[in-house]
Amino acid sequence: MGLTSPFSIAIVCTQGLEFTTRLELEALGLAADPAKEKNEPGLLTLSADHEKLYMMNYRLRTASRLLVRLGEFNAAAFSELRNK
Repeated sequence: MGLTSPFSIAIVCTQGLEFTTRLELEALGLAADPAKEKNEPGLLTLSADHEKLYMMNYRLRTASRLLVRLGEFNAAAFSELRNK
């Protein structure tokens, strides 16, 4: 995944403020991806490039964190994490 490809982003907010965070995203011209929602309270997901990521980091007021998925792998046991 290079810098030009879209990042998978998890937006963390206080439980109960998901609707308000969605409104802030819409005001920025972005939309959370309802197909990727895991129905976890306080979590929204979307895909965006690095410019939109910077804008969200600067402009979102109700989000406490923006988490970017950099990679993915399977580990069946804790010891396998050391090898990855």
